Amino acid sequence: MHIGKNSCVAFVPLSLTVASCAPVGPPYTAPEIHVSGRWQAQDAGPWDAGTPDAATLARWWNTLDDPVLTDVESRVLEANKDLKVAVARVREARVVLGAQ
Repeated sequence: MHIGKNSCVAFVPLSLTVASCAPVGPPYTAPEIHVSGRWQAQDAGPWDAGTPDAATLARWWNTLDDPVLTDVESRVLEANKDLKVAVARVREARVVLGAQ
């Protein structure tokens, strides 16, 4: 039996496609998740006291008590001029809306 050139051209991509569907490695097993007791029995935070005020929402990361996150957020707020402009525009829009 003679296999033509066109048959070989079609056979190679088809065999690669079928081979790519073969399983690789052991079957997946989900890892066990251990949750810290701190998250299960946490003290009341600002979210438990009803609707938090704007100042609490503006600095939400303080509720996590993470000094590294607090430092990063402080540096970002200080360096992000676009955010300062956006905040100024929101305040301006609120003033205009209040005047109307």
